[in-house]
Amino acid sequence: MESRVIWVAGVCLLTALASLICCRILIAIAPKDAPDAARKTQTIAVPTSGGVAIAAATALALGGLILGDKTPGAVVPAGPVWIYVALAVFVLILGAVDDAVDLPAKPKLFALLAATCLAAYFGLRSERIFLPIADSIILLPLWLVISGTAFWVFITMNASNFMDGSNGLSLGTLAIMIGATSFALPTQLSATAAITTSAIVGFLFWNVQGRLYAGDAGALFGGAVFAGLGLYVAQDGNIWLPATLALPFLIDVFMTLAWRAKRGQNLLKPHRHHAYQGLIKAGWSHIRTALLWWGFALICAACALWAAADSKAMSAYVFLGLLGAGCTLWLIHRARLPDALKQMD
Repeated sequence: MESRVIWVAGVCLLTALASLICCRILIAIAPKDAPDAARKTQTIAVPTSGGVAIAAATALALGGLILGDKTPGAVVPAGPVWIYVALAVFVLILGAVDDAVDLPAKPKLFALLAATCLAAYFGLRSERIFLPIADSIILLPLWLVISGTAFWVFITMNASNFMDGSNGLSLGTLAIMIGATSFALPTQLSATAAITTSAIVGFLFWNVQGRLYAGDAGALFGGAVFAGLGLYVAQDGNIWLPATLALPFLIDVFMTLAWRAKRGQNLLKPHRHHAYQGLIKAGWSHIRTALLWWGFALICAACALWAAADSKAMSAYVFLGLLGAGCTLWLIHRARLPDALKQMD
């Protein structure tokens, strides 16, 4: 076991280095993300599709780990988990194409929805849920299992993409979320989570400097990986664990959508109303904004893992507590934001 830990640690280090090198190559050849005052904060064109480098480094590392491990299924187990590998590859390609040619929003969303529904039908699902009120695990009907799984995957991927508007914020938060799952996953998948996290760390070296963006390719790919790992973590009915890890994304996304819906605004229209965008408009630096989200993600990860070690009921209570705290902070931020910045699209 000790030798395997050392082996995986070495692979993770090489993965981060490979990702860093691949990203540097992409800076020279990748398509550029042009400024867009409607929803972006940069003022110059920046190379994008950094997610391609993340995926490439992850694939190389997993391939090497699989070849170096003689135990079948020791890295990625066989079965429905592979459906989410296929989903991650699909959204990576879709995102890369969108980064290059700017696909229409509605067909892209339809393609994502169709892909998530297929993954939910054929792939891994969480068929039970622990309800603290009943203090028991409830088996769910198949239609609710499939629709709930599809909703989780679709929302997680899109939330990752919505939050990808500040250097380091989305992918850095995803690194913490994915890395945290490695402590709750069986040995078969913990190495996969650790390697993906390492690939993101290599990308962040360039991203926090504003020299390379993840693009839709990176945000969707990272979201798909986390969604799939989260479903595996929730197999025992503790959906509260992955849901707690995702709170740094979900709170801002859903609160912003609710805020815009209340004002009768088009939810599909590009905008700059997320809390992190408000902080940047108010004068916060990108790195300071990212550090705030990373800090909340670390708090969520530590609390989620501690609660899961205690009981499923504690996991539910921690989720509700952090959800309430996060929503309250969002409302306080929005109330303190100057009116001129609140209305800025």
